[in-house]
Amino acid sequence: MRILRMEVVQRPPGGGSLLAHFDVQINDQIALKHLHLSLNTAGEFRVFPPNLRGSGSAWFGPELVRELTIEACAEYGALTGGRLPRYDLHTAA
Repeated sequence: MRILRMEVVQRPPGGGSLLAHFDVQINDQIALKHLHLSLNTAGEFRVFPPNLRGSGSAWFGPELVRELTIEACAEYGALTGGRLPRYDLHTAA
């Protein structure tokens, strides 16, 4: 598995949970595009499939979600100089 492309989203201070959109190569047969890396209110990083007209376009099992999250966080950290955000309950809306 490897991240093919990642676009970091500029977040306003204390706002928004979306950190980045990314494409990933799962294996020689499967590549997924426009996945979302987010930070939830509990401070956990999460990966979601893209939305299609307001609903998820795919389902990922827990092991794949864990692997995707690890890879996406590593790439995000590399692109942002090692800075992974924290969810700040004091500035969140």
